Amino acid sequence: MPPIRTEPKAKRSRGTILTKKIANRSEQAKIYARNAAESPLLRLPAEIRLMIWKYALGGNTIMMNFTARHHNLSFSADEEGGFFPPGRFSCLTFPDRISPFLKSSVGKASKGFTLLNNVCRQLYKETALLPYELNSWACNDDKFFLRYVREKRLLPDQRRAIKRYHTTRECYRSFLNEAFLRLKTKDRKIVYSYSWGLTAERSSMELYTVQCRPTPIWTLTDTRHLKRERIQYYRH
Repeated sequence: MPPIRTEPKAKRSRGTILTKKIANRSEQAKIYARNAAESPLLRLPAEIRLMIWKYALGGNTIMMNFTARHHNLSFSADEEGGFFPPGRFSCLTFPDRISPFLKSSVGKASKGFTLLNNVCRQLYKETALLPYELNSWACNDDKFFLRYVREKRLLPDQRRAIKRYHTTRECYRSFLNEAFLRLKTKDRKIVYSYSWGLTAERSSMELYTVQCRPTPIWTLTDTRHLKRERIQYYRH
């Protein structure tokens, strides 16, 4: 069956499996053709394979965390005068209906998340962007999500694929606007705490979906003129 085209566009500045050309008669080309012809999974119709990829890769909330190195006090300033300490990024995966901002949710999370893009070239073509498209995303601090983007840890196509982002601080919309600057998406949503002023643990019990306008800049629609849609989260 022909592969599903979901892979990001290749860029010269950052090598991917698609930038490595293989000769038609090479051993790698033979393996690619044999997988497509003989693999019981890859021989399934494209629609069924896509259903399998959605089940395996979607339905979660990916919580990005930034841990600063407190022993190093050499901070660097960005263009807006903010200071970003050195540190490292990590992520936790939560079931989609579990709020990632609750301390009681940590025990229900798993480290990392499932990927299939390193299995073979066809799986890379079909699944490279699906984890970004099929999951909700969040960060323990929105300004660090902006840093994550500025450091080009996400390709533009990966940012375009993100459809839902969770936050508890509406005041950081400027950080999110810059993070998704000039990336057009028709149905991107942001989920944030409507009860601003409460602690993150309490306010995140009631989250609302806000539809963003499909403009080149990812801007929020004013919730006072928009019908709010309640998202039910499990209490535990």
